[in-house]
Amino acid sequence: MIVRKTACAALAALLALGIGCAALPPREDAAAAETSAARTTSTQLTTQNASLFLPERYEEYLPLEKPSSIAMCENFVAIADGTTLYLYERATGEYTAYTPTQGIASPAPDIGTINFSDDETLYFSVQGSLYRYDFSTQTATALTAISCSTFLIEGGYLYTGVIDNDVLYLRRYPMNNLVSTAQEELASYNQYAGSVYMAYAQGTLYYVTHNTTLYTYDTVGGTGPTGAPLDAVSRPVNGLSSIACFNGAIYFSVDKATPDSAYQNGLYRYTSAGGAEKVDQSGAYKALTPYGENLYCIEGTSVREIAASEGGAAFTDYEIAAASSSLHRLSGAKDTARAGDLLVTADAGNNRVSVYNFQTQRYSVISCDAIPSIVATDGETIAYAAGTNIYTCTYGDAQFTQATLPTSLLQDISGLACVYGTVYYVTENGMRGSVGGEMVSSTGTPTGLAADLYGDLYVTYSNAEACKFTEEEFLTSGNAGTGLGFTAPAGDIYPEADFMGNLYYLSGGVLYKNGEKFADFAENFIWTEDGALQSPTAFALGFEDDEVYFNFGNYMVKSNAGTLADIPTLGEIQAEGAREGAFASHAPEGLLVTVPAGAVGVATDLSELRTGESAFFPYRGYARTAEAREGILLAKTQSWSLILFAEGEGSYSASLYRLGTEQARDPASYYTAAEGAARYLSSEAGAYFAPCLESALTERRLARGTAVSYLGTVKTAELDYALIEYTDGAQGSLRGYVPLSYLTVIPAESAAGENYTLAYLKSNKEGVLFTTATGEEKLVTERTEVRLYANGDGTYTARLTEDLSYSAVITDKMIDKDNAEVVRIALIVILSVLALVILGVYIFLLPWEKYRKRGKNLPPRS
Repeated sequence: MIVRKTACAALAALLALGIGCAALPPREDAAAAETSAARTTSTQLTTQNASLFLPERYEEYLPLEKPSSIAMCENFVAIADGTTLYLYERATGEYTAYTPTQGIASPAPDIGTINFSDDETLYFSVQGSLYRYDFSTQTATALTAISCSTFLIEGGYLYTGVIDNDVLYLRRYPMNNLVSTAQEELASYNQYAGSVYMAYAQGTLYYVTHNTTLYTYDTVGGTGPTGAPLDAVSRPVNGLSSIACFNGAIYFSVDKATPDSAYQNGLYRYTSAGGAEKVDQSGAYKALTPYGENLYCIEGTSVREIAASEGGAAFTDYEIAAASSSLHRLSGAKDTARAGDLLVTADAGNNRVSVYNFQTQRYSVISCDAIPSIVATDGETIAYAAGTNIYTCTYGDAQFTQATLPTSLLQDISGLACVYGTVYYVTENGMRGSVGGEMVSSTGTPTGLAADLYGDLYVTYSNAEACKFTEEEFLTSGNAGTGLGFTAPAGDIYPEADFMGNLYYLSGGVLYKNGEKFADFAENFIWTEDGALQSPTAFALGFEDDEVYFNFGNYMVKSNAGTLADIPTLGEIQAEGAREGAFASHAPEGLLVTVPAGAVGVATDLSELRTGESAFFPYRGYARTAEAREGILLAKTQSWSLILFAEGEGSYSASLYRLGTEQARDPASYYTAAEGAARYLSSEAGAYFAPCLESALTERRLARGTAVSYLGTVKTAELDYALIEYTDGAQGSLRGYVPLSYLTVIPAESAAGENYTLAYLKSNKEGVLFTTATGEEKLVTERTEVRLYANGDGTYTARLTEDLSYSAVITDKMIDKDNAEVVRIALIVILSVLALVILGVYIFLLPWEKYRKRGKNLPPRS
């Protein structure tokens, strides 16, 4: 029965539909969602607009019960499963099922061996008879002239093993003449009991008899058979189930070995010395089949792929099965949840939680102490509920920890949600609470719990209106929340909320949005014996895209077709007029705002917003603020505020917050107006649309020495900025913000007669960078004489005395005041000494003859 188109066709159709849906307007609020619902009430999901997610390939899902043999070729996969032969055609991506009836007694026996010939004709055996299958008519023809217990097709020949009256006969037939007269007997063995296993490689037929001896027969030269012990001391390989030649080595498998057997279940490589080494022991294997670059086998109810080499062997991710305990498969899965990079699933049949990381594209599993029924995650914390217990862990942990809950919790958990590290729950008897926190009474009988991007919680009730709570309201006893205007059905509906607060749930295989039919399934995605339409048990949606993942228990389907594309996503927030508003001059009033602790921001990229052509804000993630922060309000849309934050060391981040989240600061607390006094830029600087150093908000670069009007000062937590007005030849007078320290009262070049203070710059290993109006630079590290011009804000513009064209803005701490005091004292001492010297010279030059003539009071002669 044909049930599905190829995955390639489905993906192509999905891509085409995605291109068509790209023109649809995104949803940002409940009103817009209602408009969408009115336009398209629901979407039917088919194999054309949705695809398998787990397993990834359709051929890997098949409800096998007791597989016994497999065969593969370029265009087909065949599996014998009891009395049914399953055939998968790779080109069309279709499974068919065939049950042979011709000449077969009732009840029908199981199918034995299956093989493809070189021309991809399928042959199979049933109770010693050989059949040829016709794909075009989906019928089989018995080859009555040939009997076999097992067979192998290789090198243009059909090799058969026939056990008749306790004698084993090895025969071969040319494929172009499958009649009894064409048979050629290769060997026979008397008193034979058990099975025979055959393999072929490069003209040599290998077979094992009595589970002990490996025989070789040269099919080209017609020599042999020659035998050698399969075990070094001829011990029987109890449980031997198949042999295969692969990459120059002989492998054999063991299935259902006895406890005292020398070889336990697993995969072995035969050695030429007469022995075997175990290369894998993860299960019991049979029906080893080489194809392409890998070996294939049957393990339990699965067909598995084995990557085998000299270094060992291991299963790959390829597996044909309905339910499985493999890392990347599910079994009887219940709930599914998604957030951030994680998709988590309550894999109840395997008693574990399955985790898929979208960033690494890898699966991991975490074992559970109890069978999980509900899961939740916020992208980091993972929680599951089992009965009255809740278990939590952080992604990356190897195990869960049981949460401590109030002793009064006597009813099963009916809903679970993770909100930025806090796990909330509701119980069947009307209680609600948080792990590690308090539990309060609720109203009604809660049936499910969901959370949106902002931490708002949504509770569904049995036969009562669904309600929305803030985290505080949720933990307030008796608080009834806010009604959503619709009632969800009873039962396991596992509700989910999108980032704008629309609530979705499953009921009867139909996905509902805010109580209205939203999407359902029109056909099956996997092979079913009776063709009955299967329904998903749970679903998961994320905040970052509109892909929805539907959990069918043993497999998952994903789609973003039709109405699913209308689910609001963080990558489709309309920029509206924010681009024009953000990249224009901002007045000081209403500029600085405070974002409270606990607010959730959606990060965006200002550079891409300014230069890009998309109608949406570039999405860069989301986060909840740990504490209140001061920011700069850049723009507003109908639903959002765009706010800039300084992150230190000259870096910035921009995020979107729900309109009204921010609290405006009083302009008087941060802005001081000036009178438009003339100032000059001491260095080249950017004129910014807002008081910041964010490069994306630069209107233009202003040269050193540019004359500006100083209009006022804005004090931010990061830096003080000056609001300036300057003249642009093309646009006239413009306004912008520059660091206040870049303003000076002097022009770029010094003029004669200007007021300055002569001082010395301290020596500094790192140095001070002086620049000229033409951009030339000079790094000064030694103590140097400079002229200082006060800027009026505690800083100075310093010019090198030796070359006044070089200047830099410095602070008071950079001036060498201590050495200046020493110089002042030294000058006083020098001047005093000089005065004494002058006085001495004066005395020495007095007219001594005058004193001699007076004859008295003469100084003594020396």
